[in-house]
This record gives sequence, structure tokens and C-alpha cells, in this order.
Amino acid sequence: MKKTELLAPAGDLEILKSVALSGADAVYFGGELFGARKNAKNFTLNEAEEALRFLHLHNKKGYLTVNTLLKNTEIERDLYKYLKSYYEIGLDAVIVQDFGVMTFVRDYFPAMHVHASTQMSGASKYSARLFKEQGCTRLVTARELSISEIKEIHDNVDIEIETFVHGALCVSYSGNCLMSSMIGGRSGNRGLCAQPCRLPYDVLDEDKKPVKNAPGKYMLSPKDLCGLRDIKKMSEAGVFSFKIEGRMKSISYASGVTAVYREAFDRTEAGEDMADPSVSKKLYEKLLNLGNREGFTDLYFLAKNGKEMMSFRDSAHKVEDHLIRHAYGATPSPQGEGYIPISGVLSASGSELKLTVSNEDVSVTVTGEKPDEAINRATTKEEIRETLCKTGNTQFSFEELEVIVSDGLFIPMKNIKSIRRDAFEKLTKELLPHGDRPDPVPYEEYGIDTDEIKTYGINERKPSVSAHVLSEEQLEAVLKHPSVGTVGVPASLCIKDKYIVNRIANADKRSRILLPPVFRTYTEQIFFENKDILNSFDEYMPYTYDGLKYLLDNNVDPAKIILSDNLYTWNERSIIAFGKLGIDRFTAPFELNEKELAHRNNENTEFMIYGRYPLMYMQNCINRDMFSCNKTEKTYFLKDRLNMVFPVYNTCTFCYNTLYNSLPTSLINEAEKINRLGFSSIRYSFTTESKKETEAILSGAGPKEKATNGHFKRGVQ
Repeated sequence: MKKTELLAPAGDLEILKSVALSGADAVYFGGELFGARKNAKNFTLNEAEEALRFLHLHNKKGYLTVNTLLKNTEIERDLYKYLKSYYEIGLDAVIVQDFGVMTFVRDYFPAMHVHASTQMSGASKYSARLFKEQGCTRLVTARELSISEIKEIHDNVDIEIETFVHGALCVSYSGNCLMSSMIGGRSGNRGLCAQPCRLPYDVLDEDKKPVKNAPGKYMLSPKDLCGLRDIKKMSEAGVFSFKIEGRMKSISYASGVTAVYREAFDRTEAGEDMADPSVSKKLYEKLLNLGNREGFTDLYFLAKNGKEMMSFRDSAHKVEDHLIRHAYGATPSPQGEGYIPISGVLSASGSELKLTVSNEDVSVTVTGEKPDEAINRATTKEEIRETLCKTGNTQFSFEELEVIVSDGLFIPMKNIKSIRRDAFEKLTKELLPHGDRPDPVPYEEYGIDTDEIKTYGINERKPSVSAHVLSEEQLEAVLKHPSVGTVGVPASLCIKDKYIVNRIANADKRSRILLPPVFRTYTEQIFFENKDILNSFDEYMPYTYDGLKYLLDNNVDPAKIILSDNLYTWNERSIIAFGKLGIDRFTAPFELNEKELAHRNNENTEFMIYGRYPLMYMQNCINRDMFSCNKTEKTYFLKDRLNMVFPVYNTCTFCYNTLYNSLPTSLINEAEKINRLGFSSIRYSFTTESKKETEAILSGAGPKEKATNGHFKRGVQ
């Protein structure tokens, strides 16, 4: 197996040291700001400095998570100072979700490595190519990818690939989940996910009657991932970094899982095959004892989806406490926290006291205070050796030590301690990375005054109107309505109705194709097979970085592209970054409130005034979980404990499910305020509505059922 990296999580400093000593090559952790696990203990700057010093002395790396979306005030007020402090203490890389943050790091810290987080849902060579062009050195792939898809990325783009090999799986494509946000205001995009996916739900059919043969109530709870038996194939496919999930997990879990995978990697390199259950059985059982949800799955590596990957009956993460009392993690060192083995030679004569210490290829020599002639009793070699070997809480321990002392000398033990301290300090400086990175670019060079982009009450205008549909009957209603200027239709509907563009044009409206929110290798093939249909639209709306790059690489005029809400523009930096790609039309983020939208440049932004927010895009298929893959598109409903009912629609053409909010968001009564925010257009997005309901809403009647105002008033923390 080629050289790989085992990447482990750490929620605090103790765990970081433990997983490093358990065999991790690198550790990722969160700081006090901007991490996707806000409820983890996380690291203070002083702790991070100690952590990085520890890792670097052990020839390991440390990565900081900055994998949340940032608001204008945060990115301009806090981010530079925050990253600069980590840069100066030797941080190896930063993991990002926000496109604006990605370009921010590249602008100000050109020597810092940037990793595109799994929250960016990179699922093909297209996003990998885009991120590399933006200066990223690594792509953390979407968890839903198969090994063959990972290989295609590796074969086409020269970028490091990091893939999750073990731990909890989100049922939603990461970075595209609004369920926790909409239900309780705890946004996964801000590190506060409340995990509603782990709650029980009743499955209802299209008539909202209970489905009798549902396999269980935990329809949104996948089993934990375990790729133990896949590591060789993953490596051969191009995975460089194997990532373990678990920054919220205990020290026994984190260090134990790391130790198991370290052993598996070492045995694989020695020629053993972990894919053989008889070889990996004991290691697999250890992982089960450390924690699982109704067992493990590695299905995504092999297929698109399947019921065998879901827990269904119980979503709890079960740990066999009585079986993990034996430490699967690192064995404590004599110093209690691990050591770096060194060899040493101390020589003492009447003219000199000298100590040389060495670690592999690094060797340093220091001199101490000249010894005196002994008056009463000479210092023995044994006394010197015993004092030198008391290395205390340092990172070093002598595996070999030679003491050469001339006869008749007296050497105070304080002198031995002093020369040892000097030698260790010098060796530490040599082992730590040399501070040869350039200074950060001063903030002022690319600084943005967010007050200058305030739009509220300044750019008031009457916006144009667009409408998105899912069904033929909704399309009929929209085409007849005079106020609608642009009609958006999903690619799956376009493929079914080859004349849909002509129908929209004949109604004297602009056509907009909505690319699928999941754009993978097979998606590209479907687009190629239907290119005559899909290449004739007035506008294109990509939902992923893969879809965006696909359009650009296939020579779609950037002026025809309008980004969906999934391609987040929470801050001006992201708007500027997309602008450098030629993109200047956007969808307002759903999680920003009225005040935050007022401090955003909305000049070329569309605002969704009505519609059900898509809470999740899932590779998991509710229909297949209950029956089989019969390629029948239908709507199911999930009812929670509060009797809220969430529609789930499966799109078979591109093989994904969309879970919509239980209530539509309606801001029709807030039209005056929305107009003052300066949006270029407003959008009606129809999902479950009938033709009659669609007509009524477009006419200003509003929805018959109860509605929500989304985050327009409350926003997210």
C-alpha cells in the first residue's frame, strides 16, 4: 500500500495527544471560533500551540476546522486575527466550507494549506478541479462517493484526496442540511446541529396514511461507517488521507479507533488483506465494541444506497463499556504522555563537559560548565546516567546513552540537568518546522468595509418574478400567470418533457434549468446523453460546485448562470470570489435574517418569497428502503413526535431524495420590506401544491395551510 495519512479527531488536548500516540499521522481539531462542532470542548490558542508543538515534535501534522459559514461582520472583524494567530504557531492546514473563507485564506495566507471540507459536497472531478484552481491542496470528498468515483477524481485532478473511513454518517449531503436550523434554530452550517435525523419518524404514504411495512421508525439514521475492509482498495483508488469522524467522542473511542486503524494500515503494508474477514475479524470486533449504531456499513463505497446501511430500529451510538476497559489506544510512556526516542553521548574531561543527543537524522551538541577535580569523592557514571535519564515531562527518552568520564572528576548534578535542558531545547528547535513561511499579507490590502455595502432603504426597486415547479400541473399554472417572467424546471422534468423549453418560450417567458442538487459521475453521463435538450435554456441554476464547474467547463456563458441557495453567499467575500469566475447572480441564503440581508449586496440576488425549504438532499432512498428500487417517483411523508409532517420526494432520474420542510415559508406579506432590501428578483418555489393552489398563491392569496417566515425574523446564531 502506498504512503497514506491516518487522520484522527480531537475534541481536546488530552485526546489529541492520545490519538497521536495511538498512531495518527495527523489530527484535526477546532478552535474557539468557526468550527462545525461548537459543542465540543475545542482548543484555546494556548492549547493549540501546545498541541502543534507536540505533533510537530512527533513528526505529525495539525489541521484547524474553520468549516462553518461566516457572516460579513465575522469574516471582516475576526477571521484575519484568528487565522494569523494560528499561522504564527505553525498550523499545517485549515479546513473550510465557505467559498469566501477559502479565497480569504488564499489572499492573506498564501503559504497556508487549504482543505475543501466535506461540507462543500465535492462529488466529482469538477469540484476537485475548481477547488484546486482556487488554491486548495486537498479535497475532502462527499461521504456518499463510491471507490470508483474517488478513483475518477484521482485520475483526473492532481489534488490530495481525503475520505472518511470510519464514524458517524450524515443522512444528508454534508453542508446541505437545514433541518436542525428550521426546526429549532440550531444550524448545522454554524456548528450547532441538533441531529433531528436521529429521531423516530412514522412513514406515511401519498395519502398521508401509515405505511404498514416500514422497516422501523429511524428512517433517517444511517449506521456508522466502517471502511476497515476497504482501506487497500481506497488507497489504490487514490485516497491519501483516511479520516476518522469523532470530535465529540470520548478519549477511549478516539484513541481506540485510531489504534485499530493504525494496526490495520501496518498489517496491510506488510501484505495482509483486511478485505478477508478471517484476517480483519478481531479488529472489526474491537471497533464494534468501541461504538456502533446497529452495526456498521461501507455501502457507499460500493453502491448508491440500500436499506442495509440504515439503523431503522435504534439510532443510539452503543458502546460496550465492559469490553473497552483494556486500552486499545497508546501505551503510556514512562513520562506519562509519550516520548521521542533519542540516543546520547556525554563526555567529561578536565577541560570539557559535552553532551550530544540524536533523533534519527537530527543531532545536536552542547557544552556545559567545565568539571572540577574531585576533592573527596569523584562523580560516578551511574550517577550521571541516572540524572540524565530523568527526562520528566519532556518529549524525550534515552533509548541509548553512553557516558564517558575521566577519572577523578566532580560534576554537580545541577550541571548535568542544565546541559540536558540545553541539549533538549536545541534538539527541539531542530525538530520543529523552521519558521520559513512568509508573513501574512496585511489585512488592509484586501480589506472590505461592510458598511459600504449596506443596501436597506437604498436600492429599493420592484423586482422581477420567477417561479420554480416540480410538476406538470404547476407548470401549467405558472405559464398562464402574467407576472412570472422566468420559469425554473428541474433537469429531471426536462428530460421527461423534451419540448418544455418551447412551451416556456411560447408563453413568452425565460426558461431556467435547475441542475440536480447531487452532481456526480453518473449525473454527467445523463447530461451528456441529453445534451440537445439541456443546452437550450436561457438560464442555468447549479446547486453544487460540481454542477457549477461542469457548466463553466462546457462553455455555458457565466452571464446565464444564477447560483442556488446551496452555493452559499453569506458574505461579500464569497460574492467577490464567484464574481472572479464570471458569476454575478445569486440566491439569497435561507438562514440570513432581515438585518443580515440588509448588510449584503443584493443587487443581483433572487429572494425566495414563497416555498418549502429543502431541508435535506439524501442519497438514501425512502422508497427503496421500504420496497425495492422500482424507479417510481412518488412523495412520502415523515411524521415526527410533534405530528409535524415532512414531505420526501424521490427523483429517480438522478437517484436522490429531497426532504422538504413541514411548512412552506411565506413572506408574501413582507413584500414591502423585501423590496427595500434591493433584490433583483423574487421567487415562488412550488413543491407539493396543486394547480389550483399554485394559481392562488401567484395571485397573492397566500397558502391555505399554516406557514412560517423561515429565518427572515430570527436568523441563526
